[in-house]
Amino acid sequence: MSLAPRYRLLVVLLALLVPLALSSPSALAQGSGDTPPVIQGGSVTPSSAPWQGDQVTITVDAIDDFGITMAYADVTNSNGFRESIQLIPSGLTSFTGVALIPPNLSDQPLTYGVEVTVTDQNGGFDTEVIGEIQVDAQPQFDEAPAVSDPAVTPRELPSGSGPVTISATATDNRSIASVAATVGLPGGGTTEVPLEAISSSRFEGTYTPPANTGTTAARYAISITASDDIGQTASVDAGEVVVAARATAPGRLVISPAWRVFGVTPIGRVGTSSVVLRHGGPAGSAPITGLVAQPGSPFSVAGADAAGLPFTLGAGESKTVSVQFRPRTVGLHSRTLSVRRTDGGRGGSVVLTGFATPGR
Repeated sequence: MSLAPRYRLLVVLLALLVPLALSSPSALAQGSGDTPPVIQGGSVTPSSAPWQGDQVTITVDAIDDFGITMAYADVTNSNGFRESIQLIPSGLTSFTGVALIPPNLSDQPLTYGVEVTVTDQNGGFDTEVIGEIQVDAQPQFDEAPAVSDPAVTPRELPSGSGPVTISATATDNRSIASVAATVGLPGGGTTEVPLEAISSSRFEGTYTPPANTGTTAARYAISITASDDIGQTASVDAGEVVVAARATAPGRLVISPAWRVFGVTPIGRVGTSSVVLRHGGPAGSAPITGLVAQPGSPFSVAGADAAGLPFTLGAGESKTVSVQFRPRTVGLHSRTLSVRRTDGGRGGSVVLTGFATPGR
């Protein structure tokens, strides 16, 4: 074969191979069965944020037969916010980026969606929504509630008790959520009494203390607390309710002796004797209260003022009262020492006699 045919064959082969060699890699790839990338999963951490905003981490897992050249996330919300975040390789098939979520200055929660896109070297791509971020609403300025004008009626009850009406005025620049009275019990502990609205700002409730079977009055301290719609509270002292002690018959007062004789006392001297007062009731009886009155000259009660000598006796107790005879004239003297009860019980008296002789 001559050289000319051989050169012609070489030129034909070059004409066929050069266009193939100059064709794009993507064309070659397409000819070899290239497929777009596939997102296999992703995460957004954390998925919630306070109203002040937060930093969140976005991660996506994706694969491609020829390799992924770019990954990014679009963070959007319903108010028109949009920010694109580049994700950089963080593993064999994973890509990670960080987004800064701005503060939510509204009074409603706000949701951000996260959509991720990955692209391979041949222009193939995949897009998936991998999560969302919930941002709390900003707490709105709110003053604490105000509580005033507490009223408790009646404040004194008989031993058998009865209903007590408790009320107060409560206001707030937003709204009142609840109002309640806290009743301190005589033996310790408390009980809550809900107060219901009877007008736009007045609240009222009823509490009935138990009957008092004791011998001393039972006292119930009351305070009233209002809460607003975000949990702020305010309280006011409403005073107390007193349930009287169990009614008992007045204790029996024993006075002895019934007649006190001082004998003969010279003028200028002082004769002294005594009278005993005793509570004659059983244990647990109500105390006896009373007054030993001054009998009048020439007799007097030691330690008493012009009104007399007050006394109180518990069950089984006694008191010795000293009485003096200080005559100024010769002869027989007599007076009555009166013992008066101040508790509604029955008193008594003692006859005092003495004979005065001329002084020596």
